[in-house]
Amino acid sequence: MGTRKSRSGWALRAAGLALGFCAVLVVAVSSRVPAGAATVGADVTFVANPSGQLTVSPVTPFLRGHALRPSGRTAGGVIDVTNEAGRPVGVHLRAATEKSNLDRLMRVEIRAGTGSLYRGTLAGLRGWTKPGFILAAGETRTLRFRVWLAPTATRGYEGRYEMVPVELRPAPVRSV
Repeated sequence: MGTRKSRSGWALRAAGLALGFCAVLVVAVSSRVPAGAATVGADVTFVANPSGQLTVSPVTPFLRGHALRPSGRTAGGVIDVTNEAGRPVGVHLRAATEKSNLDRLMRVEIRAGTGSLYRGTLAGLRGWTKPGFILAAGETRTLRFRVWLAPTATRGYEGRYEMVPVELRPAPVRSV
């Protein structure tokens, strides 16, 4: 009789062990991240560099775009520019970047109020914006930035990261 109990006990233990292995296997397979065919998008960060006469807020990065893809989402951000000079100044801005793979693929739009300061490629923003805008002494203006990848971009953006420092240049305003 003792042999029968030990044989049935061994069979129960073996069945329990097999059932445990099966449960672990099911959990491991079901929690696996499925393989995907999606490409990695482009990431971009914009940060404003203040000048002596102009202050900007925030001083931290104001625009972060993650996983941008052609015809996909856009990323946006705002900065406030304040004229600390005791007189009105004209303000122009540009992207102070080196040449990048996103130059012709990334589109940038900059608006001040209802007016457009720039709309074009990242490469085109390396030149100073024309037109600029005028800030009276002590005045603050909000600039709205928006970036996206051109719908025609088929490759060259995958996994790219671009840090874009935005320079602001004050210029004296001529009196009329």
